[in-house]
Amino acid sequence: MSNGDTFDGPITTGCLPFEFPQVRAVVLAEIGIHGVRGASLGGYRDGERSLAYPLAGSTGKGDLVIADRGFWSVEFAHAFTVTGADLLARLQSNYLGTLQEELPDGS
Repeated sequence: MSNGDTFDGPITTGCLPFEFPQVRAVVLAEIGIHGVRGASLGGYRDGERSLAYPLAGSTGKGDLVIADRGFWSVEFAHAFTVTGADLLARLQSNYLGTLQEELPDGS
């Protein structure tokens, strides 16, 4: 089995595969020391969100997980917060959500 069979990759307009396959990686890194706490690898067609779920096991109480807006879902939030971690996720601009608490600074 070749790397191309395992990881796949983009194709040209003539439906020919590019020479090198591409690996998709999602990494859980610590901001302070830039240490990698976990990584999940997949093929070119694997989604980042599905690759991120296994990384929840690398988090725990006292951790703050920061995720981009493409990762947000109730299931994603649950996967990380059930470990005791806190989650800060950027949301799409059209997400209305439900107000939980208004802070003194108006946020």
